[in-house]
Amino acid sequence: MTAPEEPLIVIAAVPRKMEGKVQKRIGDLVAMWKSRTAGTGRAQSTASKARLGKGLKVKKERKEREVVFAWMDADKWSKWIKTMYAIEYDEGATALADVPVVITDHKVCVVFFFPRISDLLTHVVQRLIYWNRDSQGNPIQLSKRLLDVVQDVVDGKLDAKHSESAVERLARVCRVFSSFYMHKLS
Repeated sequence: MTAPEEPLIVIAAVPRKMEGKVQKRIGDLVAMWKSRTAGTGRAQSTASKARLGKGLKVKKERKEREVVFAWMDADKWSKWIKTMYAIEYDEGATALADVPVVITDHKVCVVFFFPRISDLLTHVVQRLIYWNRDSQGNPIQLSKRLLDVVQDVVDGKLDAKHSESAVERLARVCRVFSSFYMHKLS
């Protein structure tokens, strides 16, 4: 995903027979989220960062992330959802509590390499991470509690999982370094 706003996306994997129920619940959650965020739909977090100025000072920095709520046809996209987010859904599910939910972050990161001051190589990589558990380790559900989980994600209180395997992440790092060395050779 390459949206310039770099939103967090809340995805519910929905069997077709539950679309109506889930659409209504997501609509209710969006309304609650808008109310909670004063209509912006953006999650806010504060993070402390050391800054140089007159002496070393700690400055509070406001971070905002847009949050998008979506549902996905779990019948049609079951293989992709399982591969990307380890979601296995129950085809016989009829309760909203049985609908699997993940919060995804495919934020684009810029990586800088400074081998020497005169050389600068910038490489853009994409994080493919997600959360599927709340702070108590329970699966995320389509309930009012979901809004607290989104805030925990923005505040950095939850550990993320990678959509890529360790081998895929290693291959990505190797690609970054090989592009760096190819640049050095040219």
